[in-house]
This record gives sequence, structure tokens and C-alpha cells, in this order.
Amino acid sequence: MPSATPRSTASPEGILIDDDGTWLVPIVRGWSSRSDADAEAYLIANNRSSEKGGWEERMLAEVLADVRDADEDVRPEVWGIIVTCDNEGEQTRLLERLADEGWQVRALM
Repeated sequence: MPSATPRSTASPEGILIDDDGTWLVPIVRGWSSRSDADAEAYLIANNRSSEKGGWEERMLAEVLADVRDADEDVRPEVWGIIVTCDNEGEQTRLLERLADEGWQVRALM
């Protein structure tokens, strides 16, 4: 199992720690994608271990550039954004306004 050097002593949930304190990083096998750009986009969107352990900034920039420059055929069919609101009322007003404009919206708590 590959390993990563932790930035803190507490490991994220589900990450095993070797005897020397190194985090043991799980690998998903048997998954395939339509293209390399699709796989890279999936990794960025779904890899919570990066959130917990930090990003390699240069490598992230390269991967994001690859996804941006991908052929139209391999770009995601659905795009999304996350908007942070200051309170529940603000969130409700924004969701209602966007829904009235015809956008498909949902609240995240």
C-alpha cells in the first residue's frame, strides 16, 4: 500500500497508520474512465484525502490545466458550483431566486 507523509499527527477517518507513523493510503482498483482528463477530473473531485493531507500545488495546477484543455467530448456534462451563504435565510433567498430563474438547485448543509 502506498504511503504519504502526514502534515499532522491525526489521520483522516479510514486511513491506517504504519508502525513508524506513516499514513497508509488506500487505492481503488478496477475503475476505468472515458479518458485521462475524465480520470483526472474525478480524482480532484473525489479525493478527500487530499483535503485532509494537503495538495501538491504544482501538480494540482498541471492536472487542472489538463482538464481545462481537454477535448469537448471528454468534459463533464454537468457543471456545478458551491456558494457559501452567511445564514439560512440568505441561502433560502438565493435558492428561491435561482430556481425562479430556471436553475436546478439544491441546498447542502
